[in-house]
Amino acid sequence: GNFSWALTNQANSLGGGLTLQCSQGTFFTASTTNVPSLGGAGDITLGAYVNSGQVAINVAATNAVNSVTNADGTPSIIIPNNINVQTMRWIFDQSPSVGNAQPVNITGNVLLNSGSSNLRDICLASPLTISGVVSGGGTYGMIFGALTSTMTLINPANSFSGNITFNVPGTLQVNSDGALGFFANIINFNSANNPLRALASFAVSATRRLVLNAATTLDTQTNTLEVDCLVSGAGVLTKNGTSTLNLTYAN
Repeated sequence: GNFSWALTNQANSLGGGLTLQCSQGTFFTASTTNVPSLGGAGDITLGAYVNSGQVAINVAATNAVNSVTNADGTPSIIIPNNINVQTMRWIFDQSPSVGNAQPVNITGNVLLNSGSSNLRDICLASPLTISGVVSGGGTYGMIFGALTSTMTLINPANSFSGNITFNVPGTLQVNSDGALGFFANIINFNSANNPLRALASFAVSATRRLVLNAATTLDTQTNTLEVDCLVSGAGVLTKNGTSTLNLTYAN
């Protein structure tokens, strides 16, 4: 069914973790501190009851004194829990009714256990940073399927496989080649207006491939970005940023 849950008490202590399983569901948290009511650092499992559902996490949290600092110097609300995403669409949002809300940083690890359903993507209605390790992925990898905002991946130990696919406009920010997961992950740009943004200077490994099925932007900002892999596809490639973009492969 279609369910909503709300956890608001900062004293929550869910030693055994938290499992949300449904065909349609929204999970609300509310907090004025750096951990949004998720019951300490237990694991959170998001699963589809009928093998093809969706679960939304809506975080409502104000400025946090003890928040972490993002790569761009801004603070983020911390979610320390490990998150296991099973066979479903994972929707992430942040309540617009909470003034001064900071972006969210998942410092726990995220397992993409996509299963075999017809709907297994990520829907970002608000920016999200994952500084923990992203693993899993399997056949389907990391798919951005709807309402995509900005995803920031900053852990060089990310190991998720199955490629990265943009089916809707959105931005992926990374600070290293390792943040893109498994060394042979292909990045598929299937929709226009989906920049790949460099948060630091690094080289995209020659074992990867960028497939431009739509107009694509590589944004260096003030960093040097070297692309050592094949860049293919009919989409137009645009370079943004004030620093250097080096394409070293015989494209």
